[in-house]
Amino acid sequence: MRERAVPEDVITLAVPDVPGMTETVRITRLDARTMRLEETPLFLWNAEVDEEPSVRWGDVVEVEPGEREDRVVRVLRRMPVTTYTMTVAPNAVIDALCARLVSEGGMWERVFGSLLILHVPDTCSDEVETALTEVLATSSDEESR
Repeated sequence: MRERAVPEDVITLAVPDVPGMTETVRITRLDARTMRLEETPLFLWNAEVDEEPSVRWGDVVEVEPGEREDRVVRVLRRMPVTTYTMTVAPNAVIDALCARLVSEGGMWERVFGSLLILHVPDTCSDEVETALTEVLATSSDEESR
């Protein structure tokens, strides 16, 4: 799905308020307790409750190491993006939008086949904004975060 320019690692994070539940996500480790998330941890984001993801792709977070899993302590730096989620099947229009988004410093993630997460940089071009608006207009359950 994406090219990776830097070596990545994975981390297992505890899901708040759900004892024993964890989620493994890809990260770039910056030091022992600091890392950049290379994907959005879905189980740390309750879209029905949270106005925006508590943590998402590109955020730099501090973690508290645990015996089996780590816990996100705080976000040290937010990635300057707007995150959109939608249910949409893969197609040529979506593929072109995702490629353009990556070329402008954004990112996309596809989860469970049809859930698309778009991370649109605050500095994206008018062409990406226009294409995104068209895609969102055809998506039945778009949410902006």
